[in-house]
Amino acid sequence: GGGCPGSLSASGGQLLSDDDLTAGRLTRRNLRLTFKIASGAAGGAPLTRSVACTSRVCSSVVRASPTEVHFGEVDVLTTRSVTVRLDNLSDLPALLSVAFHSKALRCREENLHIGARGSHELRFDLKPRRPNAQYSKQVTLVNAKNRFNEIALTFRSCNIDPLNVSAHQLFYRLALGPLFSPAAIVAAAAGSGAGSLSAGSSNALVPSGKGAKNAPLRPRGAPGLAPPLAGTADEQGALSTLVPLGDIVPNCATVRVLSVRNVTSRELVLDLSASSSADLALYTLAKRHALGSALANAAVTELASVVEEQ
Repeated sequence: GGGCPGSLSASGGQLLSDDDLTAGRLTRRNLRLTFKIASGAAGGAPLTRSVACTSRVCSSVVRASPTEVHFGEVDVLTTRSVTVRLDNLSDLPALLSVAFHSKALRCREENLHIGARGSHELRFDLKPRRPNAQYSKQVTLVNAKNRFNEIALTFRSCNIDPLNVSAHQLFYRLALGPLFSPAAIVAAAAGSGAGSLSAGSSNALVPSGKGAKNAPLRPRGAPGLAPPLAGTADEQGALSTLVPLGDIVPNCATVRVLSVRNVTSRELVLDLSASSSADLALYTLAKRHALGSALANAAVTELASVVEEQ
């Protein structure tokens, strides 16, 4: 059986006692089923029959550890992950559901099936959208086979915004483009001459300091807009500050192309700069740079960041 009346009440924040652990073990139970059959004859007494039965039953008991998690300081629009260990203390499989509503906290699994005496690592991802020094969210784990075994998880964090990202996301969006490996860049440079890194087809990279640094972006809704950025609607709704560059080979450049989209109703001018010009340089694609004034009519400006590990 998947549970029986009178099964134990287990709180997720407390240690389970020996009696609680015993309740998860299959035990033999004897019962008798009685059937009463009406007689076909008028005024006849009903017939009574009984069947002796034997079953093995136990309560479904699941324990979570830890039940309270503090992420610490988390930058706005960056992702921090934690795992909660779930242990099935019963001799029968457990079926759990994760119940909560949040835009910042996510769990990829809504329903869990944990085998008898098994365990499972449940992952939670926190991506705060705005500063909040006392963020708190409660998540409920519901045991479908034992309504008394409901576990409450509490997640806390201190969400900060040292880079003022929450203000930047009101004006533009970034989308990751192709990532060019060091081997591909070296091969392209060797074939086309020194100082011209190819970014696919005929789009050579030109340093952004040669005039395209402050190129304006057309407002949202203007004619001739480029196709929507890749990604889900939720991913497009927030400005990501993480630009992965993959594995970097010493003394060899790695190129990541970015797309910048203006989401306002007015023209937007961005001033892009690198905090460490010796390691990180900004470039624009030569194909767009050569168009001159046509760049001002582009809905999306393509930029590339180059990192060379010294």
